[in-house]
Amino acid sequence: KQYRKETMEALRGKIDITDVILATTGLAGTGTDFPAVDTVFFICDLKSEILTKQAVGRCLRIFEGKKDPLLIDVHDTGQVVFNRQGKSRQAVYAEMGWEVT
Repeated sequence: KQYRKETMEALRGKIDITDVILATTGLAGTGTDFPAVDTVFFICDLKSEILTKQAVGRCLRIFEGKKDPLLIDVHDTGQVVFNRQGKSRQAVYAEMGWEVT
């Protein structure tokens, strides 16, 4: 836990908006603050409504020089559990009124 905290502190303020951050949902979840994030990829078994809203909310935050937000959700329809989780995330998007294309 201390290593995670030190790593996040080292990154704070040093990340340019053109950089890429790759992280697990655990690392990029609660307690991180990267206001310049404009794109989020969900390529995981994410089923939590709260974590979905947090991740997308970070992408939607207004930040000077930020591009339009983009969420790319890889919804695996070929596997029962992942398909169910993808449908749960899509329900969150609909509930929040987020445009899905």
